Amino acid sequence: MNAPRQPAIRLPGGGGARPPRKSSGIGFGIFFGALGLLFAYFSWSQFNDHWTLRANGERVQGVIVGYDTVRGRRSTTYYPVLRYNTRDGATVQASATGSASPEDLPRGSRVAVVYEKGNASHVRLAASVDGGPGVTPWFLGFLALLMLGLGSIFFLPARARPPRDTATPPTPG
Repeated sequence: MNAPRQPAIRLPGGGGARPPRKSSGIGFGIFFGALGLLFAYFSWSQFNDHWTLRANGERVQGVIVGYDTVRGRRSTTYYPVLRYNTRDGATVQASATGSASPEDLPRGSRVAVVYEKGNASHVRLAASVDGGPGVTPWFLGFLALLMLGLGSIFFLPARARPPRDTATPPTPG
C-alpha cells in the first residue's frame, strides 16, 4: 500500500525554490569585463600615441622616399617611409605610423613631419597629428564602456523571486 501524499511544507525564507546558478553569470561577467578592459587598453594606446606626438613631438621637414605596403583581403594600406633630419642633426629614415595615399603624396614630396623627441623613429605626418586622433579610439572607448557595463550586470545580486506555493492549486481568475 502506498502512503497518502502529504502537502509540501514551506520553509522560512522561501524554502522550496532552488537557488539561482551564479557560476555562469560570473563567467559571463568576467568575459565581458575582460573584453571591456581589452578595448579600453587599445583605445588608451591610440590616444596616448597621438597625445605623445602632439605634446612632445618635434616638427621638421621631411621627404617621402617610398611606401610600406600592407595588403589585406579587401584593401591595401600604404604607410609613407620618411627621411628627415632631427634637431640634433641626425638623419633618420622611418616608416610613419599613419597611412597616406601615394597618389596624393608621391615619392619625393616634401612634407612636415612630427617625431617623438626620445624616439626619433616614431614619426607621423604633421597633417595626421593636427587632424586629431580620429574616430577609432573613440569607438573603442565606447565599446570598452559598453562591455564593462554589460559585464557588471552579471555581478549584480539576483532579483528576489516571490515564493511559489506548491501546496495549493491556482485559483481560476
